[in-house]
Amino acid sequence: MYNNIYHYKYKLFGIFIGLMLSTGGYAEQYTLSVLPSLGGRTEVKAINNQGDVVGEAIQSNEFFGKAVLWKQGKLFQLTGQLVSGAVSNDINELGEIVGSTDEFSKLGFHWGYGVLTPLDTLLPEDNSAQPQAINNLGLIVGYSEGLLRFPTLWWRGTAFDINSLISGGDPIQFSAAYDINNQGDVVGTGSATPNGVLLSKGIVTDLGSLAGLFTQPIAINESKQIVGYSNVSELQTIAFLWENGVMTSLGILPGGLISFAYDINENGSVVGASNEFIFGQTRAVLWENGNINNLNNLIDPGTGWTLVSADAINDSGVIAGVGTAPDSQIADGDPYILTPINMRSSHPTPGQAGVDNTFTITEATPGQWVVLVFGINRGITMLSNCHGFSSPIEDIALAGFAQTGPDGSATISVPIPEAFTGQTILFQSIQLTTCEMSNLVTHAF
Repeated sequence: MYNNIYHYKYKLFGIFIGLMLSTGGYAEQYTLSVLPSLGGRTEVKAINNQGDVVGEAIQSNEFFGKAVLWKQGKLFQLTGQLVSGAVSNDINELGEIVGSTDEFSKLGFHWGYGVLTPLDTLLPEDNSAQPQAINNLGLIVGYSEGLLRFPTLWWRGTAFDINSLISGGDPIQFSAAYDINNQGDVVGTGSATPNGVLLSKGIVTDLGSLAGLFTQPIAINESKQIVGYSNVSELQTIAFLWENGVMTSLGILPGGLISFAYDINENGSVVGASNEFIFGQTRAVLWENGNINNLNNLIDPGTGWTLVSADAINDSGVIAGVGTAPDSQIADGDPYILTPINMRSSHPTPGQAGVDNTFTITEATPGQWVVLVFGINRGITMLSNCHGFSSPIEDIALAGFAQTGPDGSATISVPIPEAFTGQTILFQSIQLTTCEMSNLVTHAF
């Protein structure tokens, strides 16, 4: 099938450069791109604004995972060899990654500029260093543990006790740190309270809880908005948002019992998971403007995917998580990326091979160049001029282009070869200057 259409393909990258130099209930709001795996279960931990994703990938015939990086749609093992028990926990905007691996006796690592460096424990007698997050200044937070657990900050390879940074006399201290923003604000769990705690400019704040039970903060943004989850009973856990001293329940999906918030971006968008039925499997969710959205209702149902968890979101609204792919043998462990849809593309008219077909683009930015791309397989293609954005089409090629009018619409006429008869082709429109993307059009000629 590939050979039948290859003659008609033009590589997109060169066209991009040339153009840029010259110039009802279901509502699809995201395109789904599939991230590669090692054949086994995968966990997603973080995504940066370049669209780089980190996490853990397990080979189908092994029990322990590998610390991995997905960059431009490709999977890389950071450890460089088959090492058990490894995971990448976070990545900053410079591409520096922190995590843990059994390759080093002290377990923690920092990966940057192609070099993997071990991170020491806080105390010599500790047996585990667990870095959880890194900011753009290179400050790393996490914990070190042996018989006891100590909140730890690493700076240029040296470990410090986070509690030593607290102003004197404060009875509230940390037991572990889980995230740090670029202002140096740290969130974690407290040693003398079941609640989460915030350290900002030397002052510790008890975050409180939703019902007086255990609270687990997970992420903090530059506005000091904090998300995580709080136990409200022995059976129920609910996601929360904390800001300006107030903790608010983010709620659960209708009919559900639990929810978890895992990440928040600079726009205040929160991602996580919630179940729809008591004791049922979770679904990936997005909280925006006070509403909870099941992300499975915001993608093309033709993908056949079930999105189980949304684990990370960047400032462009690109979401990374895990779910179950069609015909997957790995329940809840297939990695994906969701890219927001900002404009609409119609199906081809008349929809037949051997003649010119017309595509209508709407809701785009007026006066901008839009390209129509195509391919035959779902997959992932990172867009070279659009950092952090990807198309859900594998090996995309150019079909046509046009400039939008004052109303943000455009018409693209494309000659469809007779060789496409009987084939299903995938189409998508991409706006060059803003990298806005349309819905995915699947058409059988």
